[in-house]
Amino acid sequence: MVISQNIVAVLIIIAAVIVLFFVYYIGRLQGFSPKENNQKTGNTHNPVFSRDVVYLEHEMSTLKTQIYNLNELNTRYFNFSQNLTEVVKQLYSSLSFDEIISTITRLINDIINTDTIEIYILDIQDNVLSKAEQFGKEINESVSYKMGEGLIGKTAQDEMIKVRGQMYSSFGDKNNKNEKEKFLMAAPIHFKDRLLGVIGIGNIKHPTGNERTLLKMISDIAGVAMVNQSHLKEWKSEAITDPLTGLYNRRYFTYRAMIEVEKAIRESTPISICMLDIDHFKHYNDTNGHQEGDRLLKIFSEQLTKLSRKTTIIARYGGEEFIVLSPDITKKDALVYTERLCEKIANYPFFNRDKQPLGFVSVSGGIASFPGDATSIDKVIKIADEALYKAKEEGRNRIIAHNLPSTFDEDES
Repeated sequence: MVISQNIVAVLIIIAAVIVLFFVYYIGRLQGFSPKENNQKTGNTHNPVFSRDVVYLEHEMSTLKTQIYNLNELNTRYFNFSQNLTEVVKQLYSSLSFDEIISTITRLINDIINTDTIEIYILDIQDNVLSKAEQFGKEINESVSYKMGEGLIGKTAQDEMIKVRGQMYSSFGDKNNKNEKEKFLMAAPIHFKDRLLGVIGIGNIKHPTGNERTLLKMISDIAGVAMVNQSHLKEWKSEAITDPLTGLYNRRYFTYRAMIEVEKAIRESTPISICMLDIDHFKHYNDTNGHQEGDRLLKIFSEQLTKLSRKTTIIARYGGEEFIVLSPDITKKDALVYTERLCEKIANYPFFNRDKQPLGFVSVSGGIASFPGDATSIDKVIKIADEALYKAKEEGRNRIIAHNLPSTFDEDES
């Protein structure tokens, strides 16, 4: 263990100090005391003795500095080992890539006293390593390395730890050595046989000889954490989205709706709910096949997302039915928006649109609002669903808002 080795080193240094003191004390007993020596020789100054004293004082000062540095290093190692378990838990439970980069940086800083810590992520498509943005910090300029370029690129290319000055030694190519290289050491970030990136560190203030091993250990932790983060993100996405359309699923919509309701109550703002249904979807499926029906659902979902605001929450509610929650939007404004959406869908060149009963793909919708139409989101959804069925009964390809005339009707009048 690194800590036990350092403790042994401290004990050896302490023993050396004791020996030096003992030698000095014996020397004094044998007549090398400045006062006694001066009385015997009649000299007021002994150059040889003075040099010995200066040498001993210098050695003692050096040993004290080494003891201090080792004590400080042992403290860093102890704190590192104490916090490692919590750090690893935090890394493996994080869904944020920026937080992982920040945590890895702090972990290196806690154990290696270096002036530079940078993490580079491999872009597989371009085969370039780009500097990762640390959590809470902005990078003023884009920094990247190609494979084989500099210490970072060479580390990625060979997939092994590299040290400045040893980059090209195995190839005998001293002309390519970059004297301006800011990194002292770099370690690849791996997961199994997959290269994810590179960690680079700068000059080390008090090197111990263990930095290579420590950096390798941290890079291994970083590799597992990064892969774990991507898996957690995928699992979370699968849990909240509809696999066919990529929209939110019904369960997650309910969760988000409750959050928006709490916000609307606090801020006294409205929420509009719109239920949408693709007209004659069964006819489209039966005529063109289920594969084409799935294709229609995907394209419709893409258009629905494209034509909606970023704050809008859209979910596939079931089959060909969709639900749209618009926070801070009145029912009248929601009606205007949804009727425009209905018109755009009717004009969109869907495949086999001419085979539909109306000669094009159309949607019907119903709108209700919170808290104007009901004081619970479930009741608002039920009222919007009733308005949707009313739109179906009145001929489809239309939007009906509960207790609100159509804007088309207002224009006609």
